[in-house]
Amino acid sequence: MKKRIILTITLFCSILLSSCGSKNAVKGKSFTFTSISTTFDGCTEEEFFKNSYVSVFANKQEYEQRLQSTFLSNSQKPTFNGKLNIGSTAASNKTVFGDKTLEVYQVNYESISEFEAATLCLFGVDPYNSNQYHFYNHGTIDGDGTLYVNLFEPISAKGIHNFYTYKFITTDKATTYSGSTLVINLSTIFEVYEGSDTLVSRKANSVMVFTLG
Repeated sequence: MKKRIILTITLFCSILLSSCGSKNAVKGKSFTFTSISTTFDGCTEEEFFKNSYVSVFANKQEYEQRLQSTFLSNSQKPTFNGKLNIGSTAASNKTVFGDKTLEVYQVNYESISEFEAATLCLFGVDPYNSNQYHFYNHGTIDGDGTLYVNLFEPISAKGIHNFYTYKFITTDKATTYSGSTLVINLSTIFEVYEGSDTLVSRKANSVMVFTLG
């Protein structure tokens, strides 16, 4: 009898710990921007931003300012409090990232009118790594109401310039929360093509730090 009770308690504790580990500790919190830094992978700052084909941003300052203003907005206007705000109510749709189900919360939600609201993106625990978070895009809804999301792209510039095709895309690589600090790790690729030939291939990594309150 004692053995059965011990096994039951052990199983209960295991389930409790598992569920606690998957909880979103960031939901319902607001964060103040602290800093941003950028490093370049295999190229210099000048090589990343300036070339003879396409220039999307003039320099690092302009690029980092875009990232900062994006995370402090609902994509249409700056947030009402000048902070990064994570919602506290999970989306009602079943949400899928890759082959995993997760809970997501709206980022920088603001009501525009009685019938309209705006949000920057969605936020949730990485379903493949419970120690990390991600910013997710608004996704697409399937016929059965399932919401399929992908990683949020705070900068997504694609097009043709002087007959050259280019893309400049920044993606959430991993976000962590420890103590009162939210750290957003971002990866950026900048590529220029002429037909099927790659003329420019550049990579950069940015780290944005936000503090609770």
